[in-house]
Amino acid sequence: MTSLCVKAAMAEPTFVSDELMQDLRRAALLDVPVLISAPRLDDCEQLAALIHRTSARGATSFFKLSCGAFAPASLEAALFGTDAAPGLLERADGGTLLLGQVDAMSVEVQLRLQEFLESREIRRAGASQPHAIANVRLIAATNSNLFEEVQRRRFEPGLFYRLNVIHLAYFSST
Repeated sequence: MTSLCVKAAMAEPTFVSDELMQDLRRAALLDVPVLISAPRLDDCEQLAALIHRTSARGATSFFKLSCGAFAPASLEAALFGTDAAPGLLERADGGTLLLGQVDAMSVEVQLRLQEFLESREIRRAGASQPHAIANVRLIAATNSNLFEEVQRRRFEPGLFYRLNVIHLAYFSST
């Protein structure tokens, strides 16, 4: 999963049970953050694309970013932008942004993302004032137990609370 915009036009995942499909459809109806937990991040990506495709934002852009693929400063610039270029939160305005490996974020980036979720204001890296307000739906994906990461003080409780509005956990039976 890299920093890119894709059309969420993949086929319905074959591993999705009827019960999980109902949960996905309910999640698509509500324009709130979603946390997806699954052992394989590829499964998270397919579930996120399905939520996006069946939501009111389905005709808009679907961006995805693997947080674990970036150093903290690079991740901050990729999300929030710099003086020279907008970040994914700005570019995804009106659409959906999937944050894969959300548990790999540094505490500093977690706090910045929490601030964004509270205000919807984007403050580009190094800037002291907000640059823009973004209307983007966040879907966070992890193969870790974020509740345990909060207990171990490795994940910010406020960010967990804001991402965990809807939590979809998928664990295969095989």
